[in-house]
Amino acid sequence: MRNEQISLPDGWAWGTIGDIADFLDNLRVPVSAKQREKRIANKPSSVLYPYYGANGQVGWIDKYIFDQELILLAEDGGFFGDKSKFIAYRINGKSWVNNHAHVLKPRQGIEARYLQFVLNDCNIMPYVRGTTRLKLNQSDAKKIRVALPPSFEQKRIVTKVEALFAESKTAREAVNRVPILLKRFRQSILNKAFAGELTQRNSSDTPAQELIDRIKATRCSKKSAQYSEDEVEENKSFPTIPKSWAWSKFGSLFDVAVGSTPKRNSTQFWGGDIPWVSSSEVAFCRIKATREQITEEGMRRSNLHLRPPGTILLAMIGEGKTRGQCAILDIKAATNQNIASIIDVDSYMPSEYVYYWLMSQYEETRCSGEGGAQPALNSQRVRQIPIPIAPLEEQKRIVIKIQELFAIADAILDATNIAKKSADKIDHSLLAKAFRGELVPQDPNDEPASVLLQRVKAG
Repeated sequence: MRNEQISLPDGWAWGTIGDIADFLDNLRVPVSAKQREKRIANKPSSVLYPYYGANGQVGWIDKYIFDQELILLAEDGGFFGDKSKFIAYRINGKSWVNNHAHVLKPRQGIEARYLQFVLNDCNIMPYVRGTTRLKLNQSDAKKIRVALPPSFEQKRIVTKVEALFAESKTAREAVNRVPILLKRFRQSILNKAFAGELTQRNSSDTPAQELIDRIKATRCSKKSAQYSEDEVEENKSFPTIPKSWAWSKFGSLFDVAVGSTPKRNSTQFWGGDIPWVSSSEVAFCRIKATREQITEEGMRRSNLHLRPPGTILLAMIGEGKTRGQCAILDIKAATNQNIASIIDVDSYMPSEYVYYWLMSQYEETRCSGEGGAQPALNSQRVRQIPIPIAPLEEQKRIVIKIQELFAIADAILDATNIAKKSADKIDHSLLAKAFRGELVPQDPNDEPASVLLQRVKAG
């Protein structure tokens, strides 16, 4: 319990785990994962049994040791000291238990669920030994002091706790769904934004084609090596957009460049004061600082270039979900070779407009990579990415609207995270209340726990 010096309700008594349960640890048999794999190979699931460890089921095995209702209490590797998690759980039926969990059989008159709940409410730390890997020895586990109510009140507590746990589980599941719903909400906002459904048309806005023609003329005058007319050929399969909008491609509108990585074994290249962005840092964000910095020598020897603030970064290669993610550079920085830098965007339009478009196309972009185990994009594919261009003034309105709606989603997510932390503590709060005698009423007609305890010890 949180405080073992608390006064117990009438009819309750203090006891120890050794008083109310038998330890069946001598029957446990550890079996390595490799051995279990051999034993269950090619066998149907109908002839396999759960294999348990400190924190629950960890696999399957082809035979069983136990066939009854038992409480397993972590011996080592348990969540000792973590108030958001439990250290005891109930099993029932045919099973196998390894040597990382104590096996407790409640004695007659002790509810198995009650034993489970009271163990999960205990302040276990005074009984745990070790520093790096905490361990609860059997001799210490037997000394754990617990509050024991009358037998009938145990049943009432168990019934009430299980009902409340079911409600708290439903609440946690609802809270856990919120981030998924918010992700869908954001995607829906982006889809509407780039279909022209999020903002109103304004007849005074200059059509998007004029903006595109102006960008093309400017880039042609600069003789951009990356620009070519075939990159702006109309694609008839593009989705329908408002009449004042127009489709184009990144290679038609912007310069796309890649960086490089200075040699890792050259200390003269690293530890300078020039920010250097790795692909893992490109994660739907604004980059205001980098994890690593390079030197002027590193810049020169690697043919790197500083990209200006407002540059859009797109991860072309990366493990997990990195490929296809984007970011806006808020500082001058160099980038590695796995990032496409989309340069001079803010010379023509809001960088956020292009950023949100790439965010909306994340799945499509990452799927356009090619290769084996780790498909990759390349600069040429990035230049071919299509983009619906709205009139410049409407682009600004779209960005503002997306930011307003995303801010609402962010506020909801913040509130959800707070609620989640509270929800994770609900079950422990319920147990603390139960073992103060506050969850169910006491019945003066119940046999006192002191009598029960004497009988249990004698048995």
